Amino acid sequence: RNLRYFIVDRQGRRLGALALSARQMPVGWQARYQLRPLPMESFVDPARFRASSYRAANWLHVGDTAGHKGKSRKQLWLMPLTRNARIQLRDGRKAAADAAFAELRSSTVAAATALAGGEKLRLPK
Repeated sequence: RNLRYFIVDRQGRRLGALALSARQMPVGWQARYQLRPLPMESFVDPARFRASSYRAANWLHVGDTAGHKGKSRKQLWLMPLTRNARIQLRDGRKAAADAAFAELRSSTVAAATALAGGEKLRLPK
């Protein structure tokens, strides 16, 4: 709920709140979950707000939601928390896909070996 950023009318104070949250949130998140987030995300209702604070604080507008059951579309804004967040996200997905492929390949090889040896195939549950 980002309404708190719009309480103060002076733009400098709004930027301060966004910058403070971008600095403090990763530290608190890591302390609680032992993971450091790479980007922060926020949704803005363009029918109510212009997202000028996000623009001024260098957040990236990456697209709009599709809307759901008559609700209005929202804008999705991201703030990278590390210099190479995009690369880390891409490499993390690649590593997870590589691990899944390796596991699938090893189980396929084991099944083929078992069939070639005349053994009954035991499928995992």
